[in-house]
Amino acid sequence: MDAGATVFAADIAEEDLADTADLFGDNVLPVAMDVTDPEAMEKCVSDIVSEHQRVDVLINNAGITVQGTRTNELSKSDWDRVLDINLTSSFNFYRAVLP
Repeated sequence: MDAGATVFAADIAEEDLADTADLFGDNVLPVAMDVTDPEAMEKCVSDIVSEHQRVDVLINNAGITVQGTRTNELSKSDWDRVLDINLTSSFNFYRAVLP
């Protein structure tokens, strides 16, 4: 960021975004969004490209776990949510950015 980069940080939890922006300064622009929503991702990328002309780097690091639950005790809906956030969101963001 010292080189003039603008960083967009996405999170569903707006209070966490505020903490991130406070930690890293004015070059971090928070974007409240649900990474499991492909349409929200496409809009986010479209808005960024409209205003900043391009995306140079994409880092997908959204991820969750189900605390205190063993794999064999995980419900199908919990498993699906983990995959949606940890894997599918990355795929969807790449698809939105690559064109």
